[in-house]
Amino acid sequence: MCAAVEERALPADVDLSAFRIVQDALTNVVCRDFSAGPRPEGGFRVKTRPPLPEPAGVPVEAR
Repeated sequence: MCAAVEERALPADVDLSAFRIVQDALTNVVCRDFSAGPRPEGGFRVKTRPPLPEPAGVPVEAR
């Protein structure tokens, strides 16, 4: 159950940043090992592992 949250207006730049963070987190739901939930020390954590392709075997310096 979520704790009560006080609603208040945010500065436009903070509001947009929060929106983009949540948007990105929801987009990444399709990624491997997705988890989300409250942190023991407070706040909320969204953790994911993007589906990266297997390495091609070509060193980064050679690209």
